[in-house]
Amino acid sequence: MKDICEEYHCTQTDLAIAFIRHNRPYVNVIYGARKIKHLEAGAATVNVTLRDDTVAEIRRRAEELEAKYGG
Repeated sequence: MKDICEEYHCTQTDLAIAFIRHNRPYVNVIYGARKIKHLEAGAATVNVTLRDDTVAEIRRRAEELEAKYGG
């Protein structure tokens, strides 16, 4: 997924949160943060909006991994 992260200029955590938000727009993602900088970084994930083709690519890759390693 690093190539997708590079395209969107985000971390893998940001990508995961954006993916969840894309699939479940009515879900809020909440995670623990112990430092202000972590909270600020988490808040910045709202700036990552995935295109439908990117979401399809992430799903395709996940299905390949599931087929290969079981799920």
